[in-house]
Amino acid sequence: MQKSAKRLIAKIAGIFVLPPLLIIGLIIWTENILDPLPPTIKHGEFPFELKYEMNGKKYDVSDTVVCDFSNISMDAGGFGKIRRWNEHLKSGTRRITILSDNNIRSIIKPDRIDSEIEKYYNYGSATYFMGDPDGSVSEKPQIDETYSERPKVIVIDATPLSAEQL
Repeated sequence: MQKSAKRLIAKIAGIFVLPPLLIIGLIIWTENILDPLPPTIKHGEFPFELKYEMNGKKYDVSDTVVCDFSNISMDAGGFGKIRRWNEHLKSGTRRITILSDNNIRSIIKPDRIDSEIEKYYNYGSATYFMGDPDGSVSEKPQIDETYSERPKVIVIDATPLSAEQL
C-alpha cells in the first residue's frame, strides 16, 4: 500500500509540479540568453552643420551630437531588455530652435493657428547614430514642430517637415 501511495504522489508531482517548474526555468534561461550584450563601442561623437536662410538672413549652426551607452534595461512593454543610450549636444544647447513665435500657422497643419509654436532641429537619437538595432527608439535628424494646444499643454508633432515645407 505504501508503494502505491508513493507512486501516486510521484505521478501527481510529475503532472502538476514539474511542468510549471520546467516552464519557469525555460523562461529564465531564455531571458538570460536573449539579453543584448553591451555594445563594443560605447561612445561616439557626430559633428553636423545646419545651414538655412530665413527672411533673407543666413544661419549657420555647427555642433556635435555626443552619444554614450547608458545601460541595459527592460523595454517599455516589459517583454525583453534593450540597450539604453544618452545623447546631447557638445555645446550644451538643449535644442536648436529655428523659429519660435506666437499666433502663427502650423506648417504641418496649415488650418491650425497656435498661440505658441516652435520649429526646431531634432538632432536625432544615439540609437540612430550608433547603429543599434537592439536599442531604444531610433530617430533620424529632422525638423520638428511643437505647439500649444491649450494653455500649459505643449504637443510635439514628430512629423518631419519636407523640403517644400521648410
